[in-house]
Amino acid sequence: MKAVATIVLATMLFAGGASAQTPSQLITAKQLLDLCTSQAPDDSVRCNGYIQGAFEEVKGDAALPGVQPLCLPLNVSNSQLRDIVIKVLRDHPARRLGASLAYLALHEAFTCNK
Repeated sequence: MKAVATIVLATMLFAGGASAQTPSQLITAKQLLDLCTSQAPDDSVRCNGYIQGAFEEVKGDAALPGVQPLCLPLNVSNSQLRDIVIKVLRDHPARRLGASLAYLALHEAFTCNK
């Protein structure tokens, strides 16, 4: 149920700007960093929605065969997820898409050390 709510929220958040975006104009790592470090409330909501979507993807992929197991905390907060993603975005100001970098940051942060 939580995943469905996240998808609905993310869809609503990006619906306003979606008509202006084409696949070649997906959010970049720099754009995501700008959103996540902005003081504007709307940007903060969009950042959290984007990161929650990446987190849900990481959790879903963890159940796939051949994927390294993850150790996901029970009560991770939005601000903790945001801090993880912001650190990686700052450490790797590459020309990657924001979604892929957010996904990699969260996957790396929660990979079990076995």
